[in-house]
Amino acid sequence: MKMQSRWAVFISGRGSNLAAAIDELGDEIKLVVTSSSKAVGLLRAKRAGIKVLELTRPIDWLNLIKVLEEHQINKIFLLGFMKIIPIEFIQRFGRLILNLHPSLLPLHPGLESIKRAYDEKTNVGVSVHRVIPEVDAGEILLQKMSCASEMLSNFSYDEVELRVHQDEQILVRKAIVGY
Repeated sequence: MKMQSRWAVFISGRGSNLAAAIDELGDEIKLVVTSSSKAVGLLRAKRAGIKVLELTRPIDWLNLIKVLEEHQINKIFLLGFMKIIPIEFIQRFGRLILNLHPSLLPLHPGLESIKRAYDEKTNVGVSVHRVIPEVDAGEILLQKMSCASEMLSNFSYDEVELRVHQDEQILVRKAIVGY
């Protein structure tokens, strides 16, 4: 018998990718975790009836592990979660953690990926990868190019950023279906 998926989605901002996850998963999302009490995505979660956990500062990762275990979470998706995940957390959940990243990894890991790709006139896109201790270095599961380098001069940065955010939602849905 297949074990029911029990997802935790980690966010820090608008929650547009959370909306895509909610559309795809519905009540399989058992918990939305945020590092920012001002995250607009919290409203999306609350409207969907999903329990929300606002993390303390500094983050108590051991307590977070306990909470996730209490909720029997067996899949985690980092959707714009802007914190480095410590090794103890990764060791506990390992291959259960996916991350959405706004670049065509291994290009442009870390922060401001879209801006760096745009400024360097390299291909711009989105990746979903497994989380390992090295930032944005885990196994790449899915990628989607949002704008080829030779096309960048035809678009403003804002237009490219919008394309990336639209493609993020597409990859969120694909990753969930394939996971």
